[in-house]
Amino acid sequence: MKAAGALWQGVLGSVLLLLASALPAELRSHRVPVSAEGPLLTEPVRGSWQGQIARLSVAVQGRDTQSERLQPPAEAQGRRLAHIRWQFRLSGVHYLPAWLCHPQQCVPLPASRGVTQALAGLDAGAPLQLRFRRLPGMPVVELHDLQLLVHYR
Repeated sequence: MKAAGALWQGVLGSVLLLLASALPAELRSHRVPVSAEGPLLTEPVRGSWQGQIARLSVAVQGRDTQSERLQPPAEAQGRRLAHIRWQFRLSGVHYLPAWLCHPQQCVPLPASRGVTQALAGLDAGAPLQLRFRRLPGMPVVELHDLQLLVHYR
């Protein structure tokens, strides 16, 4: 069982590197842990906000589809991001390349739900977006119940 877990981690790491290499250099300059399992918490948070998108269609191959920008509340101004939880539901496929984007940086998302500290320290008052890419041969992908839970200090 441990060997299968190690193999899966290796495959997942390779996929993440491949996805990260597809991003422009300015969006892949940061290396911080991303987890699809649970929190990577180190410091207490001071506030949080939630953003939701009911539905998003990813129809065009070879071109990224971006969600609407999710705007933080006024209370997040002047604060720094701590960690972000995400989740979304896919219909028609089991995997779709995805990124969580801040105006300064994007990070690849390894699964349809998880938590990341990869944007920690960036401006919590900036909008966030989700970005998706339809791979060749994939059908049109419908995403449902997209959610971000953003924690800041």
